[in-house]
Amino acid sequence: MNVVERLLRSHVADAPAYVTARSRYRGGLLLDANENALGPASPEAPADLNRYPDPANGELREALSGWLEVPADRLWLGNGSDEVIDLLVRILVDPGAPVAVVEPSYGVYAQRVRAQGGVVRGVRLDETFDLDVEATVAAADGSALMFLCSPNNPTGNLLSRERILEVLRRTRCLVALDEAYVEFAGGDARSESLVSLAGGAGSESDEAARRLAVVRTFSKAWGLAGARVGYLVGDPVLVDAMDRVGLPYPLSSLSARTATRALAHVDEMEKARRTVVRERERLREGLEALGLTCLPSDANFLLFTVDGPGRVQESLAGDHGIIIRDRSAMPGLPGGLRVTVGTPDENDRFLTALREVLR
Repeated sequence: MNVVERLLRSHVADAPAYVTARSRYRGGLLLDANENALGPASPEAPADLNRYPDPANGELREALSGWLEVPADRLWLGNGSDEVIDLLVRILVDPGAPVAVVEPSYGVYAQRVRAQGGVVRGVRLDETFDLDVEATVAAADGSALMFLCSPNNPTGNLLSRERILEVLRRTRCLVALDEAYVEFAGGDARSESLVSLAGGAGSESDEAARRLAVVRTFSKAWGLAGARVGYLVGDPVLVDAMDRVGLPYPLSSLSARTATRALAHVDEMEKARRTVVRERERLREGLEALGLTCLPSDANFLLFTVDGPGRVQESLAGDHGIIIRDRSAMPGLPGGLRVTVGTPDENDRFLTALREVLR
């Protein structure tokens, strides 16, 4: 039995797939799906929106497969990476079962585990916000699933590739590695991505590699947060289980087309990415010039610390209309505020306003 099959919840292995009207026929005189043959009511809507989309998202899947250089059968596409996270919990975690989640990190992991009746087993990152291998391995004992985030949100740093691989080797759970921000890591740091290993390449043992799933999104570097397109790269058995348990038509026609077109403009994404990285470093220098401690970042945001973070956040919002996130309540982040890298003008406005607030 495939190692992923052993990790699936007992009822998932035999769950039948729902066969949609568009799973078999995409063309012809379509009188099978109770669609409105007269077309969209709004004259501004694309004419084909009266028809259900391709449930397999074949065009986008092939384009994404080519860009990532991974087989198409190792890709699952859904409504943002949040749906990917939610579905992993649903197919792997029984009520009352533990899930290892590093802290501090993206809050949706714990939220979805609790929403599905699982138990969050938090494990603190070390003082550099990298993996504490021994603690992480211990937290994964008895768990079918673990969530890691690299670059980590909200600290912004890449987790050590070697530590991730050691955790993967020494555990028996599925390791979900969220790489939502990896495009911003830039240069050699982007080689830290484990998407190729999850896609079937690499030197790890077959058993360990099958237990790795990389989660990514079009929301960040591609600038398509409103389109809600996320994806997973992982073992075909895992992808098949997600297909069978997930909802019909996980992506709208508009979202799938938008993401497919984006993949035809990689150069534009790269240009925007380089601009964000330059502005990130300029913004970091500006924060440090104000006497603030700012963590190095491989993402499109920065975490910095202030006295009275709640007051600073509220003053920026109320007096200047500038919205940032207060992360000071998260483990290990006293005084922590997170600011997203904006346009050059937005970053200048933020630094000017912050200077006034700190006075």
